[in-house]
Amino acid sequence: MGRLPSRDEAAAADKLAAFRERGGVDPDIPALPEALADLLEWCLQPNPGERPSMKEVAHELEAIYERETGDRYPTPPAEEARLLAGELSNKALSMLDLGRPDDAERLWEEALGQDRHHPQATYDQGVYLWRAGRVTDAELVRRLEAVRVSNLAAWDDEYLVALVHLERGDVAAARELLEYCTAQAGDSPEIAELGDHVVTATERARCVRTVAGDERVERIALSDSGDLVAVSDRGSTRVLDVASGRCLQVLEDEADPAWSLALTSDGRFALRGSQSGTVRLWDVERGRAVRVLDAHTTTVEGVAVTRDLRHALT
Repeated sequence: MGRLPSRDEAAAADKLAAFRERGGVDPDIPALPEALADLLEWCLQPNPGERPSMKEVAHELEAIYERETGDRYPTPPAEEARLLAGELSNKALSMLDLGRPDDAERLWEEALGQDRHHPQATYDQGVYLWRAGRVTDAELVRRLEAVRVSNLAAWDDEYLVALVHLERGDVAAARELLEYCTAQAGDSPEIAELGDHVVTATERARCVRTVAGDERVERIALSDSGDLVAVSDRGSTRVLDVASGRCLQVLEDEADPAWSLALTSDGRFALRGSQSGTVRLWDVERGRAVRVLDAHTTTVEGVAVTRDLRHALT
């Protein structure tokens, strides 16, 4: 739950076939019922359309339990709408694997139409849209928090929110939710794995370089490689070598101070937005503006440039 679907389903089917042929190696573990092995084989069909629905799986499991134990399954069947929403979300993930994103999005909409607070469907759809740049991380967290409010008794909602916090770099928030999940779920494998990721992220989230300077830093931009950093105090922008902390260039423009800042992917150019509404493209090596764009009539509060330098976003 909360992880990418397996991309090695054929291997899983082969392992199941091999297990059925040779049996288990531990005599203390009861043999796998043939009906249950048949159900697993059905679930591992290469074509998603030939796999059982979640409702069919639930009914088959109840029937197998009754045949094997002689008793009816002790808990009532899951709510049909919730089962259907989970089934549709799983199918949506399969559509993504098959390169059919439009079908995936349609299935997620249908899933959330069945159960608008379904945790996994909300997470799966939200993460897909976030990674595609169509919703912000804040919006995704807001949607998952709404699911938490509607489902206070479970811990899996907190687990899904923690996954998002971890991916967006909010390790503290992920750790807080991890502690809650651990208290609720105990030694769950999912929680243990999340804990490992939080530990790794915590170790990485440390200061690796401090660059000293005399001026107040109001804007900052980093090159894709992480080799260069540009810092601005409105009037001037300094481009620094991250490894040594050495200032490589100063871009001076006291008359039109920078209010927003970006570096191109290779660090060769800096883009500065100003209070006057203009955007200047600076050649870092030569230390001068090579292009002025009259983009706005008011302050430019954010700038970005495409990798090919053909387009600027302001």
